[in-house]
Amino acid sequence: MKRISLIIVGSVIFAVTLKAQVRIDSMYIYQFFSEKGYTTAGVYSRFRELQENQIKLIKVSVEDQKRIVLVMEKAKSKKHKQTKLGTKVLFARFMIKDQEHPFLIGRNLIFDMNSYHNYWITDKIDQTWLNDFIQRIKEEN
Repeated sequence: MKRISLIIVGSVIFAVTLKAQVRIDSMYIYQFFSEKGYTTAGVYSRFRELQENQIKLIKVSVEDQKRIVLVMEKAKSKKHKQTKLGTKVLFARFMIKDQEHPFLIGRNLIFDMNSYHNYWITDKIDQTWLNDFIQRIKEEN
């Protein structure tokens, strides 16, 4: 969520948008790795399957969790629209204030399925880190 602050300079008012801080208490990745591409509807279907089949969850380290929060805070945040979400994605569960929130993590996108919001990753260093993170999670599990 964004806050808007009004700054008055002389007789001119400027609206300044401040990005809200991202808060994640803990983070888990479903131990399900697919090279398949997904649409929005496909992601929702897959999440239901993962939950119903009780697929194992992998706890993400505190260091990686902090980095993902930083990446999300720097990202361009926009309301999600029906689209293809890419390949080589991770299905994640973020715990925020004792509530589960499903997320999809891709190389240039993090999709918050609760708030129907996209975090578009435009920074090349962050994109490289996310790609490496996805690859490392797959290789270690």
